[in-house]
Amino acid sequence: MAEAAGGSKLIRVTGAEAKRIKREVLGVPDPVKHRQRVAVPMQRRAPEADTRQRVYRYRCYPTPPLPRPSS
Repeated sequence: MAEAAGGSKLIRVTGAEAKRIKREVLGVPDPVKHRQRVAVPMQRRAPEADTRQRVYRYRCYPTPPLPRPSS
């Protein structure tokens, strides 16, 4: 709620005006700025078609635990 100028009566602010006030108070930029950008297609990870990725595969063969000596 906001206080009306020159009076003590509170008025309710809703909709786009409320969102604008909230962004202004929190310091969040206007989202319209981001909508004005031109859409850019996504770029591929590999710059060329002949590029290959090296893959290493490891395999573990754990041995059973040794028995503890009894004391």
